[in-house]
Amino acid sequence: ERCSELLQRRGDAVLLALRRCKADAVAAAEVAMDLEATQSELSESRQLTRRLRDQVADVGTKLSRVRAASHRRGDLGSVDASVVTAATTGVAAAAANEGASAADTEAAV
Repeated sequence: ERCSELLQRRGDAVLLALRRCKADAVAAAEVAMDLEATQSELSESRQLTRRLRDQVADVGTKLSRVRAASHRRGDLGSVDASVVTAATTGVAAAAANEGASAADTEAAV
């Protein structure tokens, strides 16, 4: 009878340990899925940052051309330089913010 009682206790302990292992495995799987989603978001953020940087460079090039043409003509023609400058600044700020978000996310991972 004593052996049976000891076996029962050990069996209960083993079952409890298995349940804990299962719970840990489920938690680990959830963490892995969250990490995968975060990495995917980070990748998308990097792509957006690259596109924004390309757009900033493109706007900067166009702005330089407009300024050069306006200097040659002695006026700004039909383009208001302050509007172009504001647009360039806005795109640059958006790229910087997106870059910071990507860096923050990467640091968290």
